[in-house]
Amino acid sequence: MLCVSITLACADANEKQLPVSDQATAQKAAPAVPIPQYVPAILREPPAADLAAQDQRFDAAARAAWAQVERGYSPTTGLVAALPTWAYPTTWDIASALASFYSARGLGYITDQNYNERVSKALATLKRARLYEGIAYGRNYDVNTGELVGPNQKPHQNGTGYSAIDVGRLLVWLNIIAKRDPELAPAAEAVARRVNAARTLQNGYMRGEEIDAKTGKPVSYQEGRIGYEQYSAAGFALWGMKANAALNWKANSRPGTVLGIPIAVDKRGLDRLTSEPIVLQGLELGWEAPDQELAWQTLSAQATRFLKSGQMTIASEDAINRPPHYFYYYCVYCSGREFVINVHSPGVTLDQPRWVSTKAAFAWHALLPTKYTWQAVEAVQPALDTKQGWASGVFEQSHQSTETFSLNTAAVILEAALYRKTGRPLIQG
Repeated sequence: MLCVSITLACADANEKQLPVSDQATAQKAAPAVPIPQYVPAILREPPAADLAAQDQRFDAAARAAWAQVERGYSPTTGLVAALPTWAYPTTWDIASALASFYSARGLGYITDQNYNERVSKALATLKRARLYEGIAYGRNYDVNTGELVGPNQKPHQNGTGYSAIDVGRLLVWLNIIAKRDPELAPAAEAVARRVNAARTLQNGYMRGEEIDAKTGKPVSYQEGRIGYEQYSAAGFALWGMKANAALNWKANSRPGTVLGIPIAVDKRGLDRLTSEPIVLQGLELGWEAPDQELAWQTLSAQATRFLKSGQMTIASEDAINRPPHYFYYYCVYCSGREFVINVHSPGVTLDQPRWVSTKAAFAWHALLPTKYTWQAVEAVQPALDTKQGWASGVFEQSHQSTETFSLNTAAVILEAALYRKTGRPLIQG
C-alpha cells in the first residue's frame, strides 16, 4: 500500500486513499508524515480547493506580505521595522527580515543582486552592532541606525538584556544563508561567531538575561520550554554550539491531554505550547520523527477544539494592538490550562484576546495541507488590508481583523509560500 502525506500512513489497509489530484497537492506541499491514530478526520481529508486555487492564494498572500516588508525596510541598515508604528525590531524580528529576503528571492519577487544587497547590508549592521555585555545580540535595535536600545528606545550600552530563544532563531537564519549562498557565508559566520556560547548555553540548556526594571540588576534564567526550546537550540547546534539537553523535547515531558488529544506537558512548569516554534521548525529545518509527533499533537488539539465548539482555532504568538501587553501567546496548553492566553511575564494567564493567527494558518497549510488547514487559510482572509498587508489575525468571535501588521506575520507567510513552492525545508534550498 502506497503511503502519501495526508493518508493514515498504512495504519489501516482499508483506509480510504486521497484522490489522485489531491495526493499531488499533498505531496507537493508536505513531506510524508505518518498520521497517528488520534488525529481527527478533518485532518485526514484533503483541502476543498484544487491545487491551482491553493497556489494562487499562496502567491497572492506572499506578494502582499512582501510589499508589507518593503514598507518597513531601512536601506541604511538592512533591517525591517517590527511594526509600522514600532521601529525597534527584536533579534527574532531581525531573523524574520532575513527570512523575508530569502523567501522573496526564492519566490522570484526580487533578483539575486537585490537579495545579496539586502542581506549584506543587514549582516554588516549585525557585525558592528553592540551586544549585550559582549555576550549576545540584545533585545531591541533601532531599525534606522542599528543601535542597541534601552527601555526608553534610546541608544544604550547594554540594552535591556538578551533572549537566547531570539538568538537561536537568528542563528537558524544565519546558517541557512551560509549554506545556500556561499558568497554570503563568511559574513554570516562572522555574525554567528559573535555569540558567546559559554554564556548563552550552560549545562546543556539555553540561558537568557534581562535587566530588572526595579533594581537595575541583571537576572539570569534558564530559557525555553517544549517547542520554543528545541527550535532555538537547533539554531545554536547548527553552528556547533550544542545545547543537547534542550534539543530533546521528550527529556522534560510527561504525558498529558487536551480535549482528549495526547500532548507533551513540560514537567518543569510554565510551559507555553503554541504553533509558532513548531511550524517554524517544519518550514525552515524540517521535522524529524519526534518533531512530527509534537506537530500532530498540537494541530490535532486545535482541530478538536473546532470540532467541539465550531470555533476555528489556530493558536500562536502574535502582536495584537491591545493594551497593556501588545504581544500575546495563544496557548494550546500553558501552565496546566488548555487554550489560554499568556504574556511575556511568566505565570500571567488571561482569557482574552483570542484570535485566529494568520501566519500559523498559512504555515500549517503549507506543511500539512488538509481540509481543516484550508478552512483556516480562508478564515483569516479578513486580515488582509490592501494598503497595509496582513494583520496578525482575526478575532475569534467577531471575525474582524486585529489590525496589527507585524513583520513576523509577513515573514512566515513568505516562508510558507516558498515551502509550498519547493516542497522542502528552506535550509535545503
